[in-house]
Amino acid sequence: MSQVAPAPIQCREFLVRRVLGEERTQVAVRATITVPPEKPPVEQVIDCTATARVTKIEKIKNKVIIQGVADVQVTYVADVPKGDQPVHHVEQEVTFTQSVEVPGLQVGDDADVFVQLMVETCKAGLKMNATRHHGDACCVPGKREILVTVIIKKFVKVTKTEPTRILVNAPGATLGTIELEEVIAFGERQVIISDQVDVREITQGKKPCPEKVLSVIADVVIRSTEIINDRKVVVEGVLKLQIVYVAKTWQGDQPVHHVHVDIPFTQFVELNRPVAPDDVVETVVTIEDVSARAKGECSISINAVIQLRAEVTRTREITVVTALRQPIPGVE
Repeated sequence: MSQVAPAPIQCREFLVRRVLGEERTQVAVRATITVPPEKPPVEQVIDCTATARVTKIEKIKNKVIIQGVADVQVTYVADVPKGDQPVHHVEQEVTFTQSVEVPGLQVGDDADVFVQLMVETCKAGLKMNATRHHGDACCVPGKREILVTVIIKKFVKVTKTEPTRILVNAPGATLGTIELEEVIAFGERQVIISDQVDVREITQGKKPCPEKVLSVIADVVIRSTEIINDRKVVVEGVLKLQIVYVAKTWQGDQPVHHVHVDIPFTQFVELNRPVAPDDVVETVVTIEDVSARAKGECSISINAVIQLRAEVTRTREITVVTALRQPIPGVE
């Protein structure tokens, strides 16, 4: 309920997180993969998989530039005279650049840019090479060029945590209450998650041992967050991986297989200020790098670098000035 303010001019400063810009779009990345001479030509494309990752983020005036890479893996049936049609694969990194309009963003602003890339589809097929016969245009399938199209879902959010002065009282002003989400503490930390898994053990002997890892698709799922000791956030999660590898076989035909690996982890982030146990914690996880390699007789060694950022907010109900009967010098 509004009331008439009897007190003099009064302002309070709050640390709030302000959203400068947000965008959800789809990105189509296209490229031609050329099969190298040491591998046989293509008879038919079987499968296409891809992962997308951010390689660089640049903040310029009114815009954020995002550079990324799509790691593309294509499996195909070879076109060979013997007719046994062995399966081979080719891989290639495809770079792309996207921009997001952020009105008001300045060079050097201490703004947080959160980018989430998720591959929605990956399509691949033999590229059609234009040739001419007797003056007519006719297209025939190529044997060493594969046209790839990767559709990536992109979510970008640009925020800035900054102090904001709010007019909370003035002579003759009308007052009202608002809810304000105030940032009371934050912290970040880079951690390394490492593990070694035995393929025979995790697949119960159903899949062969690896000879070479081809690709790794990684994601992180946060299971829980908890504030302890006033200044520490404990994060429990699972690093989920899909590993594609060339199998080690006596025949030497090198078939391609994949395994799913879950690596649970518990990490913590130190906060810059003390907080209460019932405050709200928002955790952002970014996978900086992930790699895997065949090791030993039948194992895969995994290393991942992830960035953890925790921000603690508290919702406050505060009384503020909603209307002025007369202008106050210096207050807009």
